[in-house]
Amino acid sequence: MCSCREALSLREIELMVCSRGREQDSTAVPFVTHTVLYAARGGALRAVLDVPTSAMLDECAPGTPIPCSVALDLRVEGDAVRFEAPVGTTPACDHPSIARNKPFPGASGWNSASWQGAPATYRRICNTRGRYVWQRGALRRAP
Repeated sequence: MCSCREALSLREIELMVCSRGREQDSTAVPFVTHTVLYAARGGALRAVLDVPTSAMLDECAPGTPIPCSVALDLRVEGDAVRFEAPVGTTPACDHPSIARNKPFPGASGWNSASWQGAPATYRRICNTRGRYVWQRGALRRAP
């Protein structure tokens, strides 16, 4: 299911911003939400970018040694869009286990399947961070 919430204007294109929850194939990974950007192309709305932008563990007790969730915000930056940690928060992507590609502390003793699948899912979301520009009819990641 997709839920659209706003429109963004870049110099060359207008984008519709939507979110969709991705049903997981297994309980071994956290629930993931994708941000999907649509543009009018050839008389129809077409997805021009579909990236994972948040994930949340199904079980996460207070004091857990890892982030219970990872989330990125979308904002317009000049003639580009940028995905980054919400302003005023400690970025979960900077957690040592996520940033350094290390096992989560205590993960071997935790029985939650989503805890075991969280590192790879979180890293995939964190890899979305950055700036995307409209070039040659597509949104492309800026260097």
